[in-house]
Amino acid sequence: MKRWKNFLALTFFLVSVFLFGGVANGLSAVDLSIVKLEANDVELAAGTPKSIQVTDEIDILLVFDSNINTSDMQIEAVLRGYDYGDLIEDISEVFEVKSGNRYDTRLQLRIPRRLEQGRYDIKLRFDDRTDATYTVTYPLDVGSARHALQIKDVVLDPENEIKAKRTIISKVRVKNYGERDEESVKVKISIPELGISASEYIDEIESGDSVTSPELFMRVPEGTETGQYTLRVKVEYHDGEKAEEEEFSYRVLGADEEETGGNEETPESRTVITISQETQEVTAGVGGIVYPITIANEGSESRTYSVEVEGADNWATTRITPSNTEIIEGGETESLYVYVSAGQSASAGEHMFSVTVRSGETVLKQIPLKANVISAQATPKLVSRATLVKLLQIGLVTFIVLLVILGLIIGFNKLRGEEIEEPEEGSEKYY
Repeated sequence: MKRWKNFLALTFFLVSVFLFGGVANGLSAVDLSIVKLEANDVELAAGTPKSIQVTDEIDILLVFDSNINTSDMQIEAVLRGYDYGDLIEDISEVFEVKSGNRYDTRLQLRIPRRLEQGRYDIKLRFDDRTDATYTVTYPLDVGSARHALQIKDVVLDPENEIKAKRTIISKVRVKNYGERDEESVKVKISIPELGISASEYIDEIESGDSVTSPELFMRVPEGTETGQYTLRVKVEYHDGEKAEEEEFSYRVLGADEEETGGNEETPESRTVITISQETQEVTAGVGGIVYPITIANEGSESRTYSVEVEGADNWATTRITPSNTEIIEGGETESLYVYVSAGQSASAGEHMFSVTVRSGETVLKQIPLKANVISAQATPKLVSRATLVKLLQIGLVTFIVLLVILGLIIGFNKLRGEEIEEPEEGSEKYY
């Protein structure tokens, strides 16, 4: 009886494995045999990493033989370990395969520039409706390009639309993903349909750093019609050999929109004031620093603007050139310069002050600024270096004078030696 129970238990186990074992089964190398895998026309091997650059797109060609029949095959290529939302992956359409046939599938992976360098695996996943996934991997060695800049952000003021006769102020942030530092990077913004553009240069962008361009000013012509226009941003680098471009849709309100808008023109709405608020360093009692201010009158009439410095009287002297009052015609832009010189007794450290811009009695903008005062005693190297240069100059002049005197002495001695006549042959000497 006991043997009979054991026999039934064994039979039940074998039947269960036979009936339900398919749940654990899945696609495998027995079902799908890879004939060839190419990435950018280079055949890959499972044990040999392929080197790529972070700016590349990987075009994958997969050729395989099928030993099964299924009507819902789907193949996916993925690259994991990338810590951002734009996943690196691609997936094929669902298609039918039959045993004994050969198939090819094309996929594409875009490698973002911010992908960290190092070793990765491309994973190819074969799936159907029910079976477990069959995965094969191929190694990649991801490195950065020698020269690779990317436009990270474009800041526009106003952001989305502007009225005709006004000025678009823009700043472009650029990141260097390449191995080399880039110098003299040209940043250009333009609206080709209107024939307007503006350009500035970024002196240097070190590898791995992001730098924001100086402000670019671009005035929309007076007769521009209302509509959507293409605003183009272009960054040129590596002596103009490489460039990055981005385009945006930007709306301009023409004269017809202004007439029906019913908005009254005010100094605040038609004046654009820009000034760098970056902290500058100044040595107490030595020289000074400059804060340039740009005022754009985007109205149709001339206006009088005044600039005043406040909060610096107790530690510095200030002046504004060419004048603290400026008349700016409609549609024109002028620059004023605020000079700040720290007094000899100014305390070291950070000092706050402000610049106020008015039109008549109306305060248009009040800009807080900072200056970092350095004590004159903290910069002895500048004085000692100047003294050293002076001493070297004196020493050099003295050395040249000595050489001239020595040359004259040698010359005179040589002339005197030639004037002494030697005795003729056969002459007698008397004692």
